[in-house]
Amino acid sequence: RPGPDPEIDAMQSYLLSIGLGSQVFDQDAISINVLQGFKLVIWDDLGAQTNELNANTVDVLDGVYGRGVPLYLIGEHLVSASAQLPPMEQAEWQGLTHLQATSGGIPSGCVTIIDPEGPSNPVLWGQFWSVGDFCYAPRIEMATNDSASELLGQSDGASVLLMYPPFDSPGATPVVAQDFRVLPPDVSAATNELTGLFKNAVCWLTGCGYCQDAGLGLEASQTNYLATVGQAMAYTLTASCNGECPPVQVRLTNSLPAGFVFLGATNEQGSWTYDAVQRQVVFYIGEMPQEGSVDLQVTVAPMQIGTFTNNGVIRLAYGPLEEKRWDIEPPMVITVLPATDVAHPRLSLRLLSPVGLELSLMGEAGQVYGIESSPDLLHWEDFTNVLGPVWAGNLAPWPGTNAAGEFYRAWTSK
Repeated sequence: RPGPDPEIDAMQSYLLSIGLGSQVFDQDAISINVLQGFKLVIWDDLGAQTNELNANTVDVLDGVYGRGVPLYLIGEHLVSASAQLPPMEQAEWQGLTHLQATSGGIPSGCVTIIDPEGPSNPVLWGQFWSVGDFCYAPRIEMATNDSASELLGQSDGASVLLMYPPFDSPGATPVVAQDFRVLPPDVSAATNELTGLFKNAVCWLTGCGYCQDAGLGLEASQTNYLATVGQAMAYTLTASCNGECPPVQVRLTNSLPAGFVFLGATNEQGSWTYDAVQRQVVFYIGEMPQEGSVDLQVTVAPMQIGTFTNNGVIRLAYGPLEEKRWDIEPPMVITVLPATDVAHPRLSLRLLSPVGLELSLMGEAGQVYGIESSPDLLHWEDFTNVLGPVWAGNLAPWPGTNAAGEFYRAWTSK
């Protein structure tokens, strides 16, 4: 570090929470021999405009990295700091950060995550958090990363987060470089993203282990539901743990029964996605609170009468190729009854000015309607599902005056 700062204390606390001890060094007291033998070396410039990176620090970091020690380089001046270094150290620093200065305006500070691998990326979808877009202060510097690294985050064209080697090219001693701080005093809204990213990155860089005694469980708020066809309903899934240590890299998959329309989800922790092809809601919980629980809510609408079993599975990863799973216990059964006195929907098409079409529906409040489309009134395909009483959507792009005919119809249940 360049000097004392509350961020260093916070980082040591984060490291301890994932089972790693740490030792702090001021940059004027380090050497290759002092840092050699650690599992990881972290440099944090703490956003300092003065007393920043010096030539000896670069030489030492380059030396320990050359001996196989991973690096985590953090700060707000990873690129601009090198301008004060001698030419040799400038080249060394650029080789370590995989960043170089580039021209352009001052980025807004909001960081867009770049994630081609999805949940398999250990830095963005690690044990402790699924990292999404977040807004930082507008003091991020313009930079670009080299072709040897993999870009994970950008801010208005500036490369601000990268990993080396790329995810699909293992073998080299790893580096993570982020050109923003872990706990800046004025970005409280991004604390969860920044903390989760820090823990994920450290875990990938050190190859941290997995706790075997987690004691995960999954249950529904109630096991038997009565629902009405076409009416929205919500159910709560509760993930819990009671083992010796908090489980990490936890995800919950809820497979919807056939004939159920997905309307939305909420979660106390982490993030979620919906796979319309697999008809699955996936909650990425990350790190569970020890001897605690996390509530996850799903809102659906059953569009067929009958009795259905709703399947849920919670998984804990022990390693890249090993995981343990628990099914929801006891199973959740939903009985769907016919609706009575449901108002028939009314569909309307309206020509917009100067060009365009609006499709709208009027129906009953709280009722879910399916809309289908057909080119010939014989072959119908699902178009969308909407929630009454009123819905409207533009049919884009504008089909043109000579376009083939298209028909639409709405239904309440099948």
